[in-house]
Amino acid sequence: MSRKISLAVLAMAVMLCGPALAQESGYAFKVKNASGGAASVTVDGHSACTLAANATCTVTIKDADQHAYAFSLAGAAPTSFQPGNLEMVDLCKIDAKGAHCIDPSGTATN
Repeated sequence: MSRKISLAVLAMAVMLCGPALAQESGYAFKVKNASGGAASVTVDGHSACTLAANATCTVTIKDADQHAYAFSLAGAAPTSFQPGNLEMVDLCKIDAKGAHCIDPSGTATN
């Protein structure tokens, strides 16, 4: 009977810790729309977020593989960008001149 209890406790621990482990894996950075109009961000051709003027969203990537990032301002053609080192990038501000990404200390990552 103790083996059944041990397995039940282990299964419960996996259920409780599983979501936390999933949240810790991968990479995330914020995107701020500083363009003054609507903007959208895509990753590998899929919508990551749509932003109103001055809005912020979080882009989450599961791995550090090469990805295709792009933003579009007010429905215009997408413009590709690279945020830089995914382990360091904290915020990307998007405006008419491009995507300007920085780490937590304010140093450029792209």
